[in-house]
Amino acid sequence: NRSIVAGNDAGGEGDEIARVDGTVTAANHNVFGHSDETTAAAFYGFSPGASDFDATSGGTPTALTGILDPILLAHGSPTPFHALVPGSPALDNAPSAACSAAPIDGLDQRGQPRNLDGDGAPSADECDSGAIELDPAEDFTTIHVAPGEVTIAANGLCSIVEAVDNANHTGPTHADCEPGSPGADTIVLPAGSTFTLPNPYGAYYRRFECDAGLPGITGAVTIQGNGSTIRPDEGAECMNTVVVAETGNLTVDQLVLPDAHMGLLIEHGRATVTGSLVKDSSWVGIYNYFGLLDVIHTKVSGSGGPGVANWRGTTTATDSVIAGNSNGINSETNGALTIERCTISGNSGTFGGVLGFGGTVTITDSTISDNTGESFGGGILEIGGTLVIRNSTISNNRTLYEPGGKGHGGGIYAYGDAMVEITNSTLIGNSAGGSGGGILIEDGSLTLSRTIVAGNTAGGAGDEIAATGSAIVTANEHNLFSDDAKTTAAAFTGFTPGASDLDASSDSATPFALAELLDPVLANNGGPTFTHALVDGSPAIDSAPSADCAAAPLNGLDQRGQPRNLDGNGAPSADECDSGAFELEPVDRDADGVGGDTEAGAPNGGDGNDDGVPDSQQGNVTSLPASAGG
Repeated sequence: NRSIVAGNDAGGEGDEIARVDGTVTAANHNVFGHSDETTAAAFYGFSPGASDFDATSGGTPTALTGILDPILLAHGSPTPFHALVPGSPALDNAPSAACSAAPIDGLDQRGQPRNLDGDGAPSADECDSGAIELDPAEDFTTIHVAPGEVTIAANGLCSIVEAVDNANHTGPTHADCEPGSPGADTIVLPAGSTFTLPNPYGAYYRRFECDAGLPGITGAVTIQGNGSTIRPDEGAECMNTVVVAETGNLTVDQLVLPDAHMGLLIEHGRATVTGSLVKDSSWVGIYNYFGLLDVIHTKVSGSGGPGVANWRGTTTATDSVIAGNSNGINSETNGALTIERCTISGNSGTFGGVLGFGGTVTITDSTISDNTGESFGGGILEIGGTLVIRNSTISNNRTLYEPGGKGHGGGIYAYGDAMVEITNSTLIGNSAGGSGGGILIEDGSLTLSRTIVAGNTAGGAGDEIAATGSAIVTANEHNLFSDDAKTTAAAFTGFTPGASDLDASSDSATPFALAELLDPVLANNGGPTFTHALVDGSPAIDSAPSADCAAAPLNGLDQRGQPRNLDGNGAPSADECDSGAFELEPVDRDADGVGGDTEAGAPNGGDGNDDGVPDSQQGNVTSLPASAGG
């Protein structure tokens, strides 16, 4: 119904549609095929209906590019699409009433209105075939860049500099490229090409003594990288490769930005970076200065300063990796930073993984591991702001001891009236040269709920938790603290666990070895980030009220996205939620001889056979973790 099936190929019969058995019903304002194929090649066992448009050479021949843009692009939409082109036979091809009714409800794939007059001839048929409705008032252009072209030259080849210049303006600023439009333009780079910029474009938004490599982005622009690289030449002057101005709204997809002073700088504007790699910047990988930044499915590594820096802006990092930078990711001067399903690992500098200086930092479903803070906060340093951590793992971070009161807070160091709230998270294996191996809270407040803080060490006071100054620590909320390798006095300074908490220290009433609490090895236990799995018999199992974990902000899920409130000890009760970031499911619910948590560690987030159903729910599928080998 009202669909486009065109530009497909088959080694056998039916490039577009093959009916081997069953029934195909069309004759409902569809568009089929294109002029580079015959009707016989396009269809097998099927013929278009009377109201369908047959664009093959045997029908009404129409080139594929006369139907739609064959390149899949976002054009600022949440999901990419193939835009219709002016004059397409798909325009105004179907009854408006059909598209106004359910299930279409008058909207296209983007959520934009249907039934727009696209051909300038008002009628009862104003609905376009296909997923996208063409809005004649909506202007956007696709600009195609030639491989490796970087300079402005009238040579018939569109360069990356000319393309950005055209996209910033309306009309053909450079005749080698498609003209820019008043709307959102998309710059398409050839697959796997390298663009080496010999010198900065100019003193456009000169920031930190470096100029922009490309013209600054001043409008709505998408750079579809297709795995291409934009980099400074080795002999080029100091360069910030891509700069987004205050009026700019840039989307970058599948692009590599290496070896710059800053790979991407947002100057009060907006940027979305997806599926990209920013690496080996001499200072900051991505810098958000008073702007809006989304980093999605992207890796930032090898920066001489922070991988991602947020200065009075709003930054969200999702499903990304920030690793091997001098510092991981910071948010300063009352900025807002949100980290979701990210891995922040192997960063080493003045602070290690995450810095919050004023403002708010929220960390959810993420792992912060193996970072080093030379002064404070190996995993996280929070100064005077609000830090919220949920369903996350903070593991094997460290600070180094330095004379003069430095080297505190191996996992977390918070001071300056900071407010810290940690819920259903795991802090293990962190170390401080000074005080607070797991957490040091100096002044400010710390609230712990259903959290594990164990196996941490400090050269000074408080292997697990140290509270100093006027700090207020609120626990007594089904937490699990310490292990039998240390006494209670060594584990805690300025803090005492509450009645509902479990103290596993050697001289407590309930001593436990660390290995009896959880697996001390950070591993792929399913989900997008590594975790520490609980072990059978751990006191963290079924230790907290189910109602607490079913409600927001956990919404019944652990760090991996696996269900909470599973009966892990074989004694059903109202307390089925496990403390920490990981919910244990030892029960073999599908009766295939392998426990649920073992199968949760299978590839594809616990869906080893990639059929969309977790292996732990299929008795005919038996999976082992990817790390099991064999």
